[in-house]
Amino acid sequence: MAAQSGTKMFTVDKFLGINESGDGDTELKMGEASKMENFTITDAFNLKLRPGIKRVDFHTEREPAQILAMWSGFFGTEELLILCDFYQGQDRIFIYTKDQNRNHVLKHKEVGVLGLTTEKNAYASIFSFNGELYFTCATKTVGYNGIFYEKNPYVPLVIAGAAPSGGGTTLENINLLTPMRRETFSADGESKDFVLPSEAVSVVSVSIDNVFYPLDTLGSFNRATHTFTFNEIPAKGVGNVEVVYSSDPGLTEESRMQIIKCRLHEEYNGSTDTRLFVAGNGTNKCYYTGVTYEGEATAMYFPAMNEVAVDMSNSQITGMIRHYSKLLVFKNDGTHSISYEPVTLTDGNTIAGFYLRPMNREFGNEVLGQVQTVNNYPRTITKDGIYEWRITSSYYKDERYAKRISDVVQRSLKRADISKIVTCDDDYTKTYYAFLNDDEGTVLVNRYELGKDGIWCVYKSNLCKNVRYAMMHGGEMIFANDTEAFMFEESLTKDAAQEAGGTPQKIPALWESGFMDFGADFRRKYSSIIYVSVKPQFNSQIIVTAKTDKRADYMEKVIEDSVFEWENANFPDWTFNTNDRPKIRRIRLKVKKFVYYKLIFKIEKEGAKGTILGFDQQIRFASMAK
Repeated sequence: MAAQSGTKMFTVDKFLGINESGDGDTELKMGEASKMENFTITDAFNLKLRPGIKRVDFHTEREPAQILAMWSGFFGTEELLILCDFYQGQDRIFIYTKDQNRNHVLKHKEVGVLGLTTEKNAYASIFSFNGELYFTCATKTVGYNGIFYEKNPYVPLVIAGAAPSGGGTTLENINLLTPMRRETFSADGESKDFVLPSEAVSVVSVSIDNVFYPLDTLGSFNRATHTFTFNEIPAKGVGNVEVVYSSDPGLTEESRMQIIKCRLHEEYNGSTDTRLFVAGNGTNKCYYTGVTYEGEATAMYFPAMNEVAVDMSNSQITGMIRHYSKLLVFKNDGTHSISYEPVTLTDGNTIAGFYLRPMNREFGNEVLGQVQTVNNYPRTITKDGIYEWRITSSYYKDERYAKRISDVVQRSLKRADISKIVTCDDDYTKTYYAFLNDDEGTVLVNRYELGKDGIWCVYKSNLCKNVRYAMMHGGEMIFANDTEAFMFEESLTKDAAQEAGGTPQKIPALWESGFMDFGADFRRKYSSIIYVSVKPQFNSQIIVTAKTDKRADYMEKVIEDSVFEWENANFPDWTFNTNDRPKIRRIRLKVKKFVYYKLIFKIEKEGAKGTILGFDQQIRFASMAK
């Protein structure tokens, strides 16, 4: 309102996050920041020092070592955090839960279960499927259901009811995970020689009427003729002889590794989750599991031909995520959807059919494995920015699906190497994190339920320079570098030391408004009074200063509104003030003859807090600008 002729009061009662404008910072809204580091925006649109970072306390059971994989999720009714690392020549698996005090408790530790012996090229992957946990590396797959056990690939029944001389009915496709196959014969009571397919190079086992016998006493295999000769003629029967044979392992190893190298895992089968889709091995193909002859859904059966080549281009698949009844597949150069539609064959049998449809031929995802579902919309990252896929009930091609939501932080994204970005969605606080892994340890933070398109903040910390994993566990976000895990803690005003046991790091915070002209870029103005509303907190200290088109250095004014807390009692900062109700502080900061004005808030004192509720600035208008 007008205080007097030529004088007006301008108010900001909502802080609107950062806007990295490329037009001189003169078009920003009141409450937007042209520069904002280590401040966050609260649910009430207040400006507050970001939470500090602490180490996740694993060290009582785990010495820091090279992390190979991390996973978080529910196993039955229990939420687990799993970490796999490599320490002193062996792999280690740690499974953690949380106790009533929200502390991490070691539930299970296993050493050497994956059989890794060298850190070079060590790779592990953790995923869940059909109520089981899977741990995969180049040499084996291990399951977990309370105990660890080796998971063997499913051996498919490729031929059934063959005569001893060959033939039979073709049933299941071969399994890309193993060179082994099964074939059943109907013995005629006269033949000793049973002819296997030409691919057979060895016989693994033989059973007669479901009874297994030692091979050396049962008969012999001739690799040249692919024939197994029984010492005694099997009794006549229908499908009573089963032979498990192996094809050339060298020829099947490449196919097996194509599956093992996949970094993306997603459960999908239309409206159910009875198949596992995998992708992310550097190709444009995704592979999906089959159902065994006995009707079991397993992650250990990838039939040959169960694959989808996504688009004609060979650009790699970088993300998969189930969305409603579709599976969205993202590549560097486009986005597609896979839908499930059962197919009825001429003999009346029904098989699974998966159909690929293009959705966008321009935008996709360029960072492997970093697609997140945020507020029910998938988010992807490209060199042009962060996109949100606001898909309705239709999954046909529509370029309007992709909406870029990162315009206000585009300068930070342009400076980043997008291949290093790691993302996480905290659905509890409605906050999306993008760790840029740059030299400054920049984290782009989106409070996506504040306002129409959300509000962006920027965090910076030395602990955020080398983030490899980020995930939710127990309502808290945990992120990890190559060897250690960390988390944000609301009550902290310092970051953990870079080295365990070192000195905690202070959190310098900065907020700069845009260059405000107060509705009159053609007039000179004067400002001498600013009213700042703050929340009293223990060790609260906020610095207020300014920049203008005339000068970049003005006096710094300090606001200290500390409130006593026994928890943080410290004699150098002692105060008897216990009133934590909002306070208004009048700041006398004389700035003359400016056209554009930039207000600045800073927190520089080590361990200081600060929450700004809003500000009112008195502006006196003067003559026309020269």
